[in-house]
Amino acid sequence: MEDYNEDENKIINEKLTHNNIIPINNLSTANKATVKIIQSDGFSSGFFLKTKRNEKPFYCLITNNHVISKKEINAKDEIHLIFDEQKKLKFNLDKEERIIICLDENLKLDVTIVEILPKDNLNDSNDSNFFQPYEELDELNEKLKEKFLGNDIRIVQFPEGGEISLSTGKIIKFFETNSYCFFHDASTKKGSSGSPIMLKGDDKVFGIHRGSNQVNNIGIFIGIIIDII
Repeated sequence: MEDYNEDENKIINEKLTHNNIIPINNLSTANKATVKIIQSDGFSSGFFLKTKRNEKPFYCLITNNHVISKKEINAKDEIHLIFDEQKKLKFNLDKEERIIICLDENLKLDVTIVEILPKDNLNDSNDSNFFQPYEELDELNEKLKEKFLGNDIRIVQFPEGGEISLSTGKIIKFFETNSYCFFHDASTKKGSSGSPIMLKGDDKVFGIHRGSNQVNNIGIFIGIIIDII
C-alpha cells in the first residue's frame, strides 16, 4: 500500500500503542458478524456482509488484502474463522463457485472480498450473521466527507488474536491522494486489521480498518467499493 504517496501515510502495521479497547462481555451488544481469522502465519479480523447485486442477496467475507491476498489464495485452501468460543467455521477458499476479488490490483486498496454462499454454515435468515452496508455511501463527495469528518466511530475487533472487543474514536482526516481512505483514532492492536468500522450508535458498516502509520490509524470506505463490484 505504498501507493498512497503521502509521507505521513507510510504504513507500519499496528505499531501504535493503544489501550482504549474494551472486551465485549455480552455479544448481544455487538453484531456477531465480526470474525477472528486464523492462519498458519498469524491472526487478524474480518467480517461478513450482506448486500444486494442485481436486486439479489449478495453475501461476502471482507478483510484486508494483506490478510487474504492472491498469494494466500494460491497457497492455502482453508482458513479458520471464529465468531466466538461457541461458533467456529472452517472456510475453504478454493471452491469453484467462490468469487474472490482483491482490490489492490485495480483500485490499489488493501481490501479482499470473498463471495460466499449461505450454505457455508451461515443462516442467511438470521441478520445477526451479517452486517449491512451503510446506505448513504453511493458517492464520496465533499458533502459526504463533511458528514463523516469528526464523527464518533466504533470498531469491533479481535486485538492480538484475543477475545472480541470494542473501541471508539473519531475520523480525523481524509487522504489527500486517495478519497477512499481516512485516518481515525480508535484504538487497535495487531490482529485488528480487517475489522468493521461503524458510526457510533449504528450497526451498519461504512469502513474497514487497515493498519497504522506512526501517527494515526487508517481506514478504507467500503460502501462505494461494494457498489463497484
